[in-house]
Amino acid sequence: MKKAFLLLLMSLFSLVLFAQTEHMKFAGIPLTGSIEQFQKKLIAKGFRLKAKISKLLPVGTRSFIGTFAGKKGNIAVYYDPDTKTVYGAKVFYDDLSDDMAKEEMDNLRSILSAKYGEDNITDGIDKSDRKTFTVDTGLGSIYCYMLVDESLNNYPYNWSAHAEFTDYRNGINHRSNIMDDF
Repeated sequence: MKKAFLLLLMSLFSLVLFAQTEHMKFAGIPLTGSIEQFQKKLIAKGFRLKAKISKLLPVGTRSFIGTFAGKKGNIAVYYDPDTKTVYGAKVFYDDLSDDMAKEEMDNLRSILSAKYGEDNITDGIDKSDRKTFTVDTGLGSIYCYMLVDESLNNYPYNWSAHAEFTDYRNGINHRSNIMDDF
């Protein structure tokens, strides 16, 4: 009996340790490590760095372009400026009409529901009364939403659909680093 209890306890301990080393993935790449390591892996998968755009973005963000889920999209990778550790990434498809953006949101939901299960999806509404949804993957979250850029003069193709991936552990560490400043 003691051996069985000890074996169960050791198994649970091993499971907890294993869970703590797993990270959310974006394009099959774990959202962890330095921005330089993550960038090399993205480029190896065929993504291209948008160096000029990256220089215009806030510190802690890099811009890429490439194929994600079978479609050409823009990618933003988020990292902690102090530690250089990657904690999130976002894909967004732009130059869409309202209907095309809604269709893309439905497509994202279908793919994510098939992968993570409908029970792990929570519906929401943004400030503009547009539907959003969040997926809890167990290792992180994926927040999906639409945006309209009314400053663009290409009506009706001024919509974009976004899927923002955040690793729980590295996201918490990043927020903790920010809170240390206050």
